[in-house]
Amino acid sequence: MEKNNQTCPACGEKVKKTQPEKAGFGKKWLLAVVAVLLIGAIVVGAVCLSGRDRGEELSESTPTQTNDNQPTLEQSEMSNEEMMDQAYLEAYPVLARENYTSQANSAEDMEAEGVAMEGLDMNNGKFSVWYWEYYYELVESMGEYTFYYGLDTAEPLENQTCTLANAPMTWQQFVVDEALYYWHSTTALALEAKADGLSVSQEEMTALQEQLEESAGIQGYPSVLAMIQTQYGSCVTVEDYLEVKETKILADLYYANQIEALTPTSAEVSAYYDENSASLEKQGIMKDGTPANVAVRQILVKPEGAAVLAGTYSREQMEQAQKVAGEIVEQWKAQGGTEDAFAALVKDHTGDTATKYTGGLYEALVPGDMPHSIDSWCFDSAREPGDYTVVETNSGVHIVYFVSAAEESYWYTTVLDTMLSDRLDTLVSDAMDAHPYVVDYEKLFITTLTMPREDS
Repeated sequence: MEKNNQTCPACGEKVKKTQPEKAGFGKKWLLAVVAVLLIGAIVVGAVCLSGRDRGEELSESTPTQTNDNQPTLEQSEMSNEEMMDQAYLEAYPVLARENYTSQANSAEDMEAEGVAMEGLDMNNGKFSVWYWEYYYELVESMGEYTFYYGLDTAEPLENQTCTLANAPMTWQQFVVDEALYYWHSTTALALEAKADGLSVSQEEMTALQEQLEESAGIQGYPSVLAMIQTQYGSCVTVEDYLEVKETKILADLYYANQIEALTPTSAEVSAYYDENSASLEKQGIMKDGTPANVAVRQILVKPEGAAVLAGTYSREQMEQAQKVAGEIVEQWKAQGGTEDAFAALVKDHTGDTATKYTGGLYEALVPGDMPHSIDSWCFDSAREPGDYTVVETNSGVHIVYFVSAAEESYWYTTVLDTMLSDRLDTLVSDAMDAHPYVVDYEKLFITTLTMPREDS
């Protein structure tokens, strides 16, 4: 049932943002970056971004052979390494070139059509905008964890090995490959939008140009053109940039309209569960009243002294923490025992730095987000707002205050999200099939930036 987020290829996620654990609850980090995202795949989430429709990872499979399982004459003369390289190239045509950078942003390179779609005026200069747009969204989605993925934003991408791809490639090759998908999926949706009579108004485009002028001034650029060429390359025009933005707006508009049309009815959701109940129940998704998510506040009392072994504390340390927790609970009750009174105590007493200044609040927690002892208490059918408990985990002693539960059931929202995700995946793939493109990797170039940019 685990699906990609329903994220429009135009508006963002090919990569899901990597996040640290929910402090105090000890939940492991989200280490995978997801495919569209998005696109919003984002555009950037648990993902292997370049593993789209490529079958098994080639590093774990053998190159294709003849029907009788005997290698061809050509293959028999190749080393295993050469055969693997050939298999990778067949699955990842982007590996045809080691470097796609146009060294001087030459007019010849930028006017060439490395990628083309029927009815579109496309050249490498325009594709470069898509390339850098995807790169900036990728970096933004990684946040402060770019180092974890081995991406150095200050160094040329063609000189760095990508850690996200299913095949050996550089970060530049990876971004080229993903940018092609980004451009194709977004443009296909925009073309479907136009076919449905949707358009971006002149007022919207004028507002966008005014925003660009304001942004250029704030950032100290002499003009909008100077800002755009710094961020996307010296050959890129303001018109090129606006064309990309208009395409993304159209795709986003079409996608949003389709979400409403494709959302399953309650009867469809119920029927889907019944048809798939065996597999869903194996995943612990029961057709019951378990809420879709809950909100709680917590104060984490960390035992004094260092953990004695593998993140655990001694019984003596935990008993001392339990004593402190008991004193905090009594203080809270003396101050009224309300949610506000609980939140007011958090800053001075919690060891959870993530919620120290937000009153200990955790929202939209779903089953499995928390350690079992807390999770089972939160999702107990008897739970009411205002309930509290004191629970031990390896992190210490948690004082947990129950705030609220969603009205929707967990099974319902899980199935609904799955069905909608499947339908939206089909929507995008059908649009892409209806608008095929061709790419000539030997003619494909991307712009060189006039100065390094770590974000957009």
